[in-house]
Amino acid sequence: MSSEWELSSGLPLADADVTITGFEFGYNNDIAAGAVFANITFTDDDGEDHDQSFSVGDGWEPANKGAELVAENGKPKKLSKNSNFGRLVESAIEAIGKDKVEDVLGHGPRVAASWLGTKWHTTTVEVTVTAPGSTEAKKRDRIVFSEYRGREGAAPKAGKSGKKADAGDTLGIDRELFDQLVTLAKDAADHDAFMDVALELDGVQGVKEVEKLVMGTKAGASIWSAAGR
Repeated sequence: MSSEWELSSGLPLADADVTITGFEFGYNNDIAAGAVFANITFTDDDGEDHDQSFSVGDGWEPANKGAELVAENGKPKKLSKNSNFGRLVESAIEAIGKDKVEDVLGHGPRVAASWLGTKWHTTTVEVTVTAPGSTEAKKRDRIVFSEYRGREGAAPKAGKSGKKADAGDTLGIDRELFDQLVTLAKDAADHDAFMDVALELDGVQGVKEVEKLVMGTKAGASIWSAAGR
């Protein structure tokens, strides 16, 4: 069939090249009060941000200021592939390859640093959902990844002990630059003073993913937050 006859879901990210420039586990009361989401900022090739929230399912809670997702009962637990975030993770595994995904992303899927700076082509899939308290099944389009396109900066690496680095370790950017930026943020009088200096640095100026980390204040997705400000 000719592509002229193919239809789109109409969602902004139904067919887009994007970079993940913000990632935080937390809440979105505009969708469901008390439910936990992976709140992700996708930046497209035109520099436009698209904020999307992906439900993670029951039994989870955000930790480390949104940089990590942990089980409420503290016991080992796997993400549900039927949650919106689970579908997104599953599509990332398929796009990269099950045998390569840990080396490529660096951490597990429940750590924000795994995702920051990664580049993807997105598409949508049709799923059947049933709202809480309802027996009526409805079809909805959900955003997933169709292709992995690399990342800005190096992937977080395992430490010498074999354990993963701390959640949110370097936000997906070079360790030396990250440490320099964190020091500046800690010493700055306020966020504006920090930005005035940081945005002029080599490795920051003109690199939109790093500039966003400098300009933002979101927990788990900014230098300002990483510095404990």
